[in-house]
Amino acid sequence: YLIPLSDAECAAEGESPGCARSCTATLIDDTFATTNAHCVYSRSDDAWIYGDRNLANGRSDRGEVCSAVDCVDVYTRFRSPDYDDGLVADFTHDYALLELNNALPNANGTLTMSSLTSSSSIKAKRHYNYGYPGDKSPSGLWGMGCDINYVGDGRLGYKCDTSSGHSGGPVYYRNGATRYQTAIHAGRAAFYNTGPMMGEIRG
Repeated sequence: YLIPLSDAECAAEGESPGCARSCTATLIDDTFATTNAHCVYSRSDDAWIYGDRNLANGRSDRGEVCSAVDCVDVYTRFRSPDYDDGLVADFTHDYALLELNNALPNANGTLTMSSLTSSSSIKAKRHYNYGYPGDKSPSGLWGMGCDINYVGDGRLGYKCDTSSGHSGGPVYYRNGATRYQTAIHAGRAAFYNTGPMMGEIRG
């Protein structure tokens, strides 16, 4: 998920012109994807984050979701209504939904939202996290398998190794050819990485 920034915003972040704010997004059907609220909404500014492109019909730039070869504009975004509550690390409510203009060509498929909330059921499954970290060169999809070591407070804790750019990526398990997303990676807690649990926010 990319939000192209203005040259002034890039300079303020110490980046070259043409930079973009980047997170990971997960397709859950052809035109909807999950990501983090902090990828779309700035709590410090108490405002949505917009890009610098000029879009048709006078719409503000809400960014784009890209595969390896194609990109589709984000039409609208939704975030947890509880995300802007002022907490420094509110992992439980750090989720958002992106609606795309149309289906993303050449996508690898979609993930199924898990409804699991039971600690024993979730911990019994080998999990994976993949995303697009900004510190890797060349850039691309990176991830690993890991165990779940915490289930509670509406979120999961896991030992998957992540970095900036992984935010919004799926934490999932496999059942045959189907991948079930159990959480949305949001960041680092005290002893593990963590993110909101899909079974708690699916509705």
